Amino acid sequence: MGAEGDRRHAAPGTVRAVEGHAAVPWLDRLDRLGPVRFTLTLYLIRWIVLLPMLGLLHWTGPAPESEQLVATLAGIEPWRLLPSLLLIEPALETLVECSVPWLVLQALMPGLVGSRARRRVRGGRRAGSPKPWPFVAVAAVVMVLLHPLEPVTMLPTAVTGGFLGHTYGHFAPRSHVAAFVATTVFHAGINAVGFAVLVSG
Repeated sequence: MGAEGDRRHAAPGTVRAVEGHAAVPWLDRLDRLGPVRFTLTLYLIRWIVLLPMLGLLHWTGPAPESEQLVATLAGIEPWRLLPSLLLIEPALETLVECSVPWLVLQALMPGLVGSRARRRVRGGRRAGSPKPWPFVAVAAVVMVLLHPLEPVTMLPTAVTGGFLGHTYGHFAPRSHVAAFVATTVFHAGINAVGFAVLVSG
């Protein structure tokens, strides 16, 4: 039966070998979702992971630079912030954090981010294919570098960068346009929550 037989008899929920690499079943199931469901699911998971961190940060108190930023934004008419928060800033950060690193890694180490031809599935990467973890790590680091380097906020910022990188890395093997749009929308959704909190506060 070979590898096909091994895949049929693999225990559910275990890490299994697919085409010579380790695959995590729940991530493979996520890869099988359509573009909208994939992005929305990852967006919700990001909040589930991040909310405990944000609660801890609230308990320890905000960092000085973050307080200063909030005070500056509070002095601006909220609706004037919308174009920047929902369009300009998410698009620019997606370009710097994801598009450029992906293209650089693809040029320097093509095996780390894979080829388009092998991984097309419902708008994203093929379920069971290797995940571009080096790219996700680079995206997280760039995200941290683009924001205030405060110890209490670096971990949540890196987590957010990782989720954005994972979103981009899911779509990029098929279409950089789809990757850019999905990641920008993901980021805009995060900023929309921040805008709502700012207005309500």
